[in-house]
Amino acid sequence: MARRLSPKKEPGDKRSVPEGMLTLPGAATGGPEPGGLLRLLVEKRKRREPLALAVVMTCHGSTPRKPGTAMLVGADGAVTGTVGGGSLEAQIVAAAQQTIREGRSRCWTFSLTPRQAADDGMICGGVLEVLVDCLAAPDSLAGEILARALRAWEAGRDCWLVYSLRTGEAFAAPAEKQAFPPAGEAARKDEAMGQGEAPDGQAVTIGLGLVSGDEFVIGTLDTFGSDPKELEAAIQKDCRRRAVGLISMEPRGRYFLLPLAIPITVVIAGAGHVSRALVPLCRFAGFRTVVFDDRPEFAYRKFLPAADHIEITPSFDNCFQAVAAGPKDYIVIATRGHLSDAEVLAQALTTGAAYIGMLGSTKKREAIYRQLIREGCDPEALVRVRCPVGVTIGAQTPEEIAVSIVAELIACRSAGRRTTV
Repeated sequence: MARRLSPKKEPGDKRSVPEGMLTLPGAATGGPEPGGLLRLLVEKRKRREPLALAVVMTCHGSTPRKPGTAMLVGADGAVTGTVGGGSLEAQIVAAAQQTIREGRSRCWTFSLTPRQAADDGMICGGVLEVLVDCLAAPDSLAGEILARALRAWEAGRDCWLVYSLRTGEAFAAPAEKQAFPPAGEAARKDEAMGQGEAPDGQAVTIGLGLVSGDEFVIGTLDTFGSDPKELEAAIQKDCRRRAVGLISMEPRGRYFLLPLAIPITVVIAGAGHVSRALVPLCRFAGFRTVVFDDRPEFAYRKFLPAADHIEITPSFDNCFQAVAAGPKDYIVIATRGHLSDAEVLAQALTTGAAYIGMLGSTKKREAIYRQLIREGCDPEALVRVRCPVGVTIGAQTPEEIAVSIVAELIACRSAGRRTTV
């Protein structure tokens, strides 16, 4: 099928991952997965900025974030990403800064007491084990492995960073330092200033490897005396669980497996007002976006600066040949009218997409469904279509509608995580 790209093709029209996933959480974009930190990490390393990567490895009890949550911390305490905020995050930032000063990676155990949890608005406390990796020079082997992981992730391949953690001596914070920030108002002040004290941390010697599909890169991994082939088989097997994993090699150390999940792609049919509001919100929530329309004056980079890809199709006929939608993708239909919505919906039902939503009232939905059934569509196939799309919040404006749609997309993504882990 012949196709045209936007009339003024600008850099980034075929970005594989949203750049906004790599900016500060307070900016207009964000991303919930460790994979979303990769590009910024690689870029900062090229500039030789001192950095530490803090990753939650395990947690017990009530904790704000779960294993696999990560954030980058600079020497000045500036952070990208979050591990939950509050006094706990202030401690982790302090630990990361200390790690940068020492130039040595550590595993830290953080306990959130019930009193601290109450001060931060949580119900009860918990314990987290956090790996704080003091990142090495960009021209090191570990730096090349991170760059290689980024290329695989941008190409849409699931991959895992594999850390070997050989334990060393415990590091004790100076006696005059408090193990936790002071409670109450003082703790909130410390958090606002990016301050806090770190508890004891255990020094670790870190090795780094990579799993990308069937490929295993041993890199700088410590084998702990194991046969490399047996080690590869064990790590590959654990990666198939598609979750954060720990492999014990006691008493010598452990392997930590950190999955870099590929962002779900939201394919948006139609480039009107709702789509313009929807695209930046999707990126903020960590989704990749592809927008297509048959109107060049609408499907234009100027109006959709946050879209990862824009496609101008001659018509909506065979539209998913130009913009493929796979079994993990979401489809949102928001074209200019009933006829084009019906045309796109009929094709969307053949894609096997994980989610299909269509903008419109219940009256519009019934009219389109009757039309498709007359044309031979299986009524059972229409059951999975979300129409009206979005959660019910009384949305009226394009921006409000976009919020309701993204809320539903997040709920769908979260449900998928619960069923696959």
